[in-house]
Formats: sequence, structure tokens, C-alpha cells
Amino acid sequence: MKKYGIIFLAALLVVAFTAPAFAVEFKYGGLYRLRWQGQNNIRDGKDTDSTVFLPPNERRDPEDPRTWTVDTDDNGQWVDQRLRMYFTFVSSERLQLVTKWEVDTQWGNARSGGDVGADSVNFEMKNVYADFYIPHTPTRARLGVQGIEAVDGWVISDDFSAARLTTPINPVTIDLGYIGARNEDVNDYSDRIDDWWIGLQYDGGAFSAGLLFLYQYAHDTGTSTIYTQRET
Repeated sequence: MKKYGIIFLAALLVVAFTAPAFAVEFKYGGLYRLRWQGQNNIRDGKDTDSTVFLPPNERRDPEDPRTWTVDTDDNGQWVDQRLRMYFTFVSSERLQLVTKWEVDTQWGNARSGGDVGADSVNFEMKNVYADFYIPHTPTRARLGVQGIEAVDGWVISDDFSAARLTTPINPVTIDLGYIGARNEDVNDYSDRIDDWWIGLQYDGGAFSAGLLFLYQYAHDTGTSTIYTQRET
């Protein structure tokens, strides 16, 4: 048994030393922003406190009327900062892995790492996706969490878990895609939202136009968006 183990290890070493080396180019970028922000009377335009009723899907406890309202007093000021780090791993002109990371901190806020001691879990993934061309075709594929703008952002402009294929056939570009908008419980179709689209973008120089067909299958969710409950 030991003899065969040594032979197997030697074979692995031969494969390791004879495997071709793949050079990977590394690109990086990002931004840093620091700002002071103040606000007053944005929600209701009044200095006095008031309450508004939340829609049913935003009520923290639908059975408790005390959780159906939210205070509109929004007089406040704070300092916050944002760091975005972009790292792209380029294998070739036709294959790369794009990653974007973000750290948001509000000064004095413990949850964001801005309090005394400054330790917090506030490192966020913005985008991670593979960007490559399908071999022997002009079709470009992007698979992963990515930013998507359709029809110059008029219809879709946000970050999604998505698969996207674009094929330029001058002067028209064909755009196909799928968005996994919601799938909290993989065993329950009633908590799932899937989106598909096909788009055509024409660019004739002085004239350009776009056409987008979007289909959404929300199964039995009864909603087409993801809502966030507000704390009262």
C-alpha cells in the first residue's frame, strides 16, 4: 500500500511541475468618501412629531396595532464614511473575475464600527461575478452578483444576483438575462421571485433606441419587491 502511495504522490508532482503556468493580471481601484449630513422635516415637512400608518407588509407585528405606526421626527445630524475597493483578476482579454467590496461606517455607531474600540463586522460584498466571452462567439457572459442597467437605467438600474448574455450584431446588441430576485427558502416556491428579460439596443450613431421585454414570475408571493420592516 505504501508503494502505491509513493507512486501516486510522484505522479501528482509530475502533473504539478508539467502543468502550464497561467499568468493573472491584477487590477484595483475604488473610492473613499467622508461627509457630514444634517436633515430636518424631510418626511412630513413639520417640526412637530406626528405618526403615519405603515402599509400591511411593513408592520412589525400585523396583530399588534401599536406597531402599525412610525414616528416622523427626523431632525438629526451625523458623519459617515464609505470605502469601496475594486479588485479584478484578469486571466485574459476574454476572461476575468470582478469583485467590489464596501465598508460603511457612521461615526459613533457601534453596529458600523464607529464607536470606541472601532471593531465591528461591517465588511460588505458589493459585486462578485465572472465576466467572460463564450468561446468562438461574440457573446459576453456575466455570472454572479452584479450591477445591471437596462435601457440606460430607465427600466433596470441596481445590483442583482444574475446571469447576463450580450451579443453585439452591429448596429444592434441583443441582451438576455435572468435575475434571482428572491429565494429566501429554497424549499418553498411561495417565497421565490424570478425575472427574465430580453432587450434590443440599437445604436446608429446619431440615433439610438432600446426595447426591453421583462417577465417576472413571483410564484405565490403576492409581491414583486423585497420590503424591509421598520422599527418603531
